[in-house]
Amino acid sequence: MDISDLYTIGKVQNNVAITLKDNDSFSQTSYYFFHGGRKQIFLECVPVMYNGHVQLLYFTRNMAPLAEILNKVPRSKFGRLSYNLLEAVNEFSAYGFLEDACLLTNFFYIYVDIQSLEVFFIYIPLNLSGKNTGSMLSAGDRIRRTLAEYVRLAFPSPTSDNENYRIGEMLSDTDLLLDDIVMALRNTPSVRLTEEKKSPRNTAVSGITLRNHSTGQTINIDKNGLIIGRQAPRPEGLISGDREIGRKHCQILFEDDRFYIMDLHSKNGTRLNGKMLEPMRQVEIHSGDLIMIAGQTFACSFNRGTNE
Repeated sequence: MDISDLYTIGKVQNNVAITLKDNDSFSQTSYYFFHGGRKQIFLECVPVMYNGHVQLLYFTRNMAPLAEILNKVPRSKFGRLSYNLLEAVNEFSAYGFLEDACLLTNFFYIYVDIQSLEVFFIYIPLNLSGKNTGSMLSAGDRIRRTLAEYVRLAFPSPTSDNENYRIGEMLSDTDLLLDDIVMALRNTPSVRLTEEKKSPRNTAVSGITLRNHSTGQTINIDKNGLIIGRQAPRPEGLISGDREIGRKHCQILFEDDRFYIMDLHSKNGTRLNGKMLEPMRQVEIHSGDLIMIAGQTFACSFNRGTNE
């Protein structure tokens, strides 16, 4: 089946809106996973109800479709853009639980930050259980093939632009894995110079955010840590209205530049990515993890700040 039969796609105030034809096709689990990825490679997405149907809004502020950016990006930055795209594809491939068929690989629906040239995907959290999506190419192969065709047309010979022509040769070389190409691009001048200019100030983790997409609750936690529960000492850690959650259920701690979670002998337990935590034992958490506090699930994402 063609999964595009499961939804319609349009625009709402320059943002992408995907409306599901059948609400049962929405996968809450895959939404949690992709929404808080360890590296943010997906457009920010919020599910809403529209005319009785689940609609997914993808926010594209300060971005433009890859198809448009390719025609505007200076030749000197094409290597950087290609590297960002293929690195993001590699990152997606590491999500073994996400469906290749649900990633939009049309270059008009892959978005690029206009300033940084970082690449962001649209992933549609669909429940494809029992559905035959055919023997389609992987998302990585589809993107690689389209980019190779673009390079072939834009840089047909090495005389004017050897570096970009070489990118096309690597993309077309079936003996090279995507990992090999990403590694090679990392060592090209246009990518290496950009990497050297990046400041570590922009990568420091200043805190974490826990989001419950069922209830809408958001818990922001800074480096001072936080106790979470029905009677948490600080209001920002309070989860009210659920008797399954303990008065002081669990604690988030920050030590040695890492965030940890610890269950505080709660009756109904705390799970990290489905695994029950031992009481009073700290376990490191990462952006993209799912934390289940009794029966409520929170997606964890890291907040980036400056490292003064």
